[in-house]
Amino acid sequence: MRFRVTEQYQSISDRALSMPANTAELMELKSFIKITREVTLKTLEQNLYQIIEHILLLSDYRLLSDIEIITNNEAFQWYHKVPDILEENESIVAIKTLEFQQALRGLRNSSRLLEFKQLGIK
Repeated sequence: MRFRVTEQYQSISDRALSMPANTAELMELKSFIKITREVTLKTLEQNLYQIIEHILLLSDYRLLSDIEIITNNEAFQWYHKVPDILEENESIVAIKTLEFQQALRGLRNSSRLLEFKQLGIK
């Protein structure tokens, strides 16, 4: 289970920190983050509680090796990285939103100039 949790956190990070190439991808990214915040992260947190329970159960019967401790620790490290990842995502979304808005304004102004030229207005 811990490998699946770690992979899910890595996948969230990869997607959240990706740069959208257009407004459609930006909207998909915003939707992904909304679902991630509302559903996925809560599910992952529940999975972390289950991992803790398994670790506690195992530790009642034997000592965990250094490798087991390090491996189990990865999932919990991701849990603590998530706020920074989401904050970085907010920056990416803000920057790309502004960039796409400016590009749209420029396109709109260019089309108006072309229209004026076609009408003979200077």
